[in-house]
Amino acid sequence: MRFLSYILISLGFLLPEPYQSDADKLVRIYKQIVEIEKKLEEKKEVDFKLVDELNRLGYPIYVIYKKYEYYREKDERSLKLYAKAKKVYEEYMLIKRKLFPKFIKMDAKRNGIPLCDIELKGEEKRKLVIRIKHPDSDEEIRKLLNSTQLMYADRIGFDVIDFRPCKE
Repeated sequence: MRFLSYILISLGFLLPEPYQSDADKLVRIYKQIVEIEKKLEEKKEVDFKLVDELNRLGYPIYVIYKKYEYYREKDERSLKLYAKAKKVYEEYMLIKRKLFPKFIKMDAKRNGIPLCDIELKGEEKRKLVIRIKHPDSDEEIRKLLNSTQLMYADRIGFDVIDFRPCKE
């Protein structure tokens, strides 16, 4: 029976079980994410090819994650696959949060905005601490927000953005 199913799947008459294909896709994507993370950690500068490759992996993870989040049949397999997809998606977003300060520094340097340092705090790196010369100046903060990608910080999971004075 299994051999017959294999022949029908390979000829295109029968599709493989959706759970298994989604699980295989998640495993494949997770392995790619781990490889990209290792390569990004090795380099001090941002490699845009690796970032593009990382961004390309986000949508398939999100689709599987949302597919099983609202799945009608809450059986054990769909719940397990949802948990795996959620874990892979959180890992993906953590890598994106780790990269975010590098992009803010690049944008600030390109636009001539004085920026001392950017730190990530917390276990899941959800707090962004930005050190600028005058954190009480609304104009300086507004300029930083409008001329960098900082306004998109909430989209990748930052809960808190804290502006503090530079360390001397």
